[in-house]
Amino acid sequence: MKKHHFLAATLITALLSQANAVELLNKENATFNMGGRFQLYGVGQRVSDPFKQNERAFLFLKQARLMTYGQIEDYKYYAEWAMGGEEAVKNLNSSIGLLDFRADIPVSENFYLRAGQFKTPFGRESLTDDGAQNFTERSINNLTGIIGRDVGVAAVLQQKGLMGTLGIFTGGGRDNPERYLPEELGTPLVVARFGYDSEGNDPYTYKNDNFNTRPEGFAGFLNLAYMEDTRIGHSSVLNVKAMDRSLLLNPFWNPYMAQAPYLRSRVFQGSIDLEKSFTVAGVSSRAELETTHSEFSNEYGKLQINGARLAGVASVSNQVELGLRYAAVYPSNDFKYTGKTITGSDPFQEITASLNYFHRKFSRFTFEAVFHLNTPVAIEPGVGSYLLVEQPDQAALVKSPTNGYVERQFVPEGKFMYQLSF
Repeated sequence: MKKHHFLAATLITALLSQANAVELLNKENATFNMGGRFQLYGVGQRVSDPFKQNERAFLFLKQARLMTYGQIEDYKYYAEWAMGGEEAVKNLNSSIGLLDFRADIPVSENFYLRAGQFKTPFGRESLTDDGAQNFTERSINNLTGIIGRDVGVAAVLQQKGLMGTLGIFTGGGRDNPERYLPEELGTPLVVARFGYDSEGNDPYTYKNDNFNTRPEGFAGFLNLAYMEDTRIGHSSVLNVKAMDRSLLLNPFWNPYMAQAPYLRSRVFQGSIDLEKSFTVAGVSSRAELETTHSEFSNEYGKLQINGARLAGVASVSNQVELGLRYAAVYPSNDFKYTGKTITGSDPFQEITASLNYFHRKFSRFTFEAVFHLNTPVAIEPGVGSYLLVEQPDQAALVKSPTNGYVERQFVPEGKFMYQLSF
């Protein structure tokens, strides 16, 4: 027992004394590394609430992740798990836990295949590493086009700054178990990302870590995605997707998704993301712009949604980073649930100011002021108010017998996050 305690203490000391993952195996033809990350997350907000107090305070373990990665000869592999209560999934066809498990299969010096479960290559903000964001949360523009992780295979080509990747995925999201059900096949989810990056970054993983010294450079990408839904069993692929749903694919917003009989639905998404790194008065800075357009259609109707994000970040020292972000969502007037309109077509917006303090390379404090402008808030009679950009499924409150309603509000928030990575 004492020996086990000593080994555990030695491992913990090793983890906390390094900025990178711990190397557990290094042989001639194989390596194995382990890493992890946790985020302690506090939120204070003021929401106009006719039934409960307006001021609220929350504390969560936002992330508790474990990662392993390495190589077997010239094959690379990566796996990541969510160990805490990051998501609550009601759909019994899905499980919680595994985020990524993928392999990179080399074909030539500049060309490889990625297979397994991993992030679909759509949009820079979504592809930025979960632990290397400049802000505590992704912007509300993510609600317009998030695809998230899925199971599939993708081809990746990189050549002197030019990059392209084309992937085919199930469209049903991650962690779906084996189910051999009757099918009426449509078109699988096809996602493409093409562009130029002067820094030669991995087109699937971007890190905005303050300690990554970044030269002046430019990146610009076009993202495209298309899918025709597949009927499977008593439902369809899009209707059983439980996680990483955009507002367009949320059945509590989209009145044409869950109508019976199920019809083949088509989804098209396009986005452009631009990034410029530069130096102003000796201060390393970066600006990002991203716009997203998404469409859904079937024989019951058609919906679309648009979004935009503009962000600027300045590293004023090796330890302090300042950020400012603006995002807007332009919803459809046809977003409804049980015949009741949710948002109308007026845009809602978000302004975020952040300060990151890197106590160590692996230890980070983030402080934020967030202002939600004209944002939709669901009111549940007798219970209280829900900010829909944080809990989109609460739009279901408009149905009977709840008979809730949605109103637009100004909602200020203060956020704090402590992140430890190894």
